[in-house]
Amino acid sequence: MLVDAVPQPVPPDVFTGFALVGGLPFWAVGGVATAGSMLGGSLGWALARWASSAPPVRRVLQRGKAAELQALVRRYGGVSLAIGALTPVPFSLTCYGAGATGYPFSRLALLSLLRAPRLVGYMWLMELGWMSVG
Repeated sequence: MLVDAVPQPVPPDVFTGFALVGGLPFWAVGGVATAGSMLGGSLGWALARWASSAPPVRRVLQRGKAAELQALVRRYGGVSLAIGALTPVPFSLTCYGAGATGYPFSRLALLSLLRAPRLVGYMWLMELGWMSVG
């Protein structure tokens, strides 16, 4: 959950890979990873939504990369969230952008379901040996 709640360079695939190498059942890992990712994205959305109402934070969000991220979410909306959910682009960043711009939570929650095929797909590639694990 924390991997998708706090922007960081470590993708969730590192942890699912460790779980698979450790012998945990594939579908259990996939289910927990998906639920954790969805909860983490929701937490990131909520933090950004709450923090963006404070004037000092709002000023910071109007500059640099934060402003670019918000512009991306405003312009492309759900498409930017789908890209964050399906690709190696950090999902937490797109969730933060959605929260800061006031993107509806119900849509975020629906688009967060796209994390399942992404996470399970990468796990499947690991199982096939196409991605190095461990």
